[in-house]
Amino acid sequence: MDKLRLFTSAIFFVFLVAWAFGLHAQEEVVNEDNGVTDQEWGRLERRILIDGITAGMLPKASFDFDIRTFTDGGLLAALDVGLLDRLNIGLSYGGARLLSERTPDWNAQMEFLLKYRILKEDYTLPSIAFGYSSQGSGYWDKVHKRYAQKSKGFFVATTKSYLIYNNLFSITGGINLSLEERRKDKDPTAYFGALTQINGNLYLLMEYDLATNDNKSHDQYGVGRGYLNAGLEWVLAEKISLEFDFRNILKNRRDAKTLDREIRLMYFEHF
Repeated sequence: MDKLRLFTSAIFFVFLVAWAFGLHAQEEVVNEDNGVTDQEWGRLERRILIDGITAGMLPKASFDFDIRTFTDGGLLAALDVGLLDRLNIGLSYGGARLLSERTPDWNAQMEFLLKYRILKEDYTLPSIAFGYSSQGSGYWDKVHKRYAQKSKGFFVATTKSYLIYNNLFSITGGINLSLEERRKDKDPTAYFGALTQINGNLYLLMEYDLATNDNKSHDQYGVGRGYLNAGLEWVLAEKISLEFDFRNILKNRRDAKTLDREIRLMYFEHF
């Protein structure tokens, strides 16, 4: 536990330094009148890091289709819609063993997302959004009626983005209360992460979920290390991107022999 505290403290320190450096770099860009327009900023907003929900939103009258693989030949598809500039909704469904020779093991039900932004980001203030997401990560455990990594449930997220020498850098933090398996572990938890633009087509993502709501339920889940995930997004075209994610790097499950490797494809469109 001492090592975990040291690790999380180090990550927080890095993010604070990055935030301060980003603010300084942003001021330089603003002074040169190279700010980002509202339209460009909206297109660049990331709605979810890997699992961590951000305060980013889909523009009004747009949608994105997100399909990802997960452990044991699993596949998850999600459709999110921007009904209003401040309101997004989404549906998702999937199952394990779809990419295998075995019988598919479908999730118990279709899950949904509702997100509303109460404060839009500007050059000084972060964006803030709240909502509910019932979609967890990984396979559905029929015995314990939960996902391998719990859904966010009710959440509040805040995001601040900067332009560092014309490359996007964004920091997200959030707190959430999952409704899965509340009889044994109903604590709220928190997560934070960052996205940085390497060049015009490549983005690096990293996030850490404290998972305090998943450290005392069952032996195979949550051993107190939290969930550390990282990913690399490659923008293939203006509306299509391909992502490679590395999940559960700290092996926060007793049955985890190595980190999880996933592929994700995202498509964005207006209607």
